[in-house]
Amino acid sequence: MTTLRKSLLAALKSFLRGKSFLQVLFAFWISPRKLKEQDVNGKPFKVSRTIAEFLKEAEKLLLGPIEGDRLRAFSSDLKAQFRHRLQTHPECMLPSFNHLLPTGKEVGQYLALDVGGSTLRVALVALRGRETRGRECEIVRMISFKITPEIKRLEGMAFFDWMALRIHEVIHKDGVAKTQDPIPMGLAWSFPVE
Repeated sequence: MTTLRKSLLAALKSFLRGKSFLQVLFAFWISPRKLKEQDVNGKPFKVSRTIAEFLKEAEKLLLGPIEGDRLRAFSSDLKAQFRHRLQTHPECMLPSFNHLLPTGKEVGQYLALDVGGSTLRVALVALRGRETRGRECEIVRMISFKITPEIKRLEGMAFFDWMALRIHEVIHKDGVAKTQDPIPMGLAWSFPVE
């Protein structure tokens, strides 16, 4: 739960650092002077609040629920929901077995697979490490394949054979794979698989 809290707070802090960017963006798109001059249904339109007021309200709405005791209550409620789902629908709570976070030193080609209910996405990705600021990764090739009703009816290993053929198609088309060695792979399923 600590990792979830840290990730959530980091995302919110990142959003708040971008607040000045949002102010500039809103000022560019919605100039209060222009809005005051416009008519809505023949009546003058008045700006009810400034961009600063809007951003202050957005900050309050985003950060309010996670301050102090509210964060503890949120955490407790989330744990209770996890426990309930684990007891009533264990297929929704299968372990991911992801026990390590990336270090930023990963380099080379990696395969990314995303299996959804209607689409298989296969991507060959080149990672160059965090030191190459701005060029850390590149999608070498990515192709999406429809999972048709016929494919969904495949039994046993036939579905995985179909997936293997699609992977082969992506990494060997135009010789984009730079090696014959095994390629490390990340896999995401949008539905429970044990």
